[in-house]
Amino acid sequence: MPEGRNFYFRVCAVNKYGQGQMVETKETKISEVPLPPNIKVDAVTSDSITLSWSPPDYDGGCCIAHYIVEKRDTNTQEWQMVVSNLARTSFKAGRLTHGAEYQFRIYAVNRYGKSTYLDSPGITAQYNFKQPGPPSTPIVKHATKSNMLVTWNEPVSDGGSPVLGYHLERKERSIEKRETSRLAWTLVKGDIIQTFYKVSGLLKDNEYIFRVLAVSKHGIGEPLESEPVKVTDPYTIP
Repeated sequence: MPEGRNFYFRVCAVNKYGQGQMVETKETKISEVPLPPNIKVDAVTSDSITLSWSPPDYDGGCCIAHYIVEKRDTNTQEWQMVVSNLARTSFKAGRLTHGAEYQFRIYAVNRYGKSTYLDSPGITAQYNFKQPGPPSTPIVKHATKSNMLVTWNEPVSDGGSPVLGYHLERKERSIEKRETSRLAWTLVKGDIIQTFYKVSGLLKDNEYIFRVLAVSKHGIGEPLESEPVKVTDPYTIP
């Protein structure tokens, strides 16, 4: 029988001599407990998870009175009551453990009882920010016999958090000795900088490679390296 609809019934008495007059009942409404609502995750932080849901597709034939919210840490099998009489269709579960994974159940309740439930997927209490992506490949725009102007563009992805600035590093190689004089990358400037920087104190006839790393409050991204650039004197006597 279709749920949540109004029905009319016709009844008659029957014996061995035949069928009596058909009598129609008054309008009858079939009511029962509602279906469970579907859960949507709206926001996640390191210590809270915000959920929302729409009223169930079938309310059981009468108005939804309230909702019940339960949760569990996925390391345990025990479900805990979070709120037992919630009128609205959203809830922020707070005081969660950073890094722990949680599941939630939402019950819809009407005058005939509470619905079944649908378990949410596992949700980890943590910020969903990532490290920023790499900036564009650094380019030497201008060079003299002792310095170079290095420029780059901001990364395509900031990881969900604004880029605060950049770290510029360099590696040098002696052309005469045909070896890399500095095997490790050297930080050009301790502070974070913007999308260009004039690197000074370079040695003539050495080659330099530069790389740039984007910095946000959630970490340092991966770098991209420039092509090797040789330090030469751009001005010569004619």
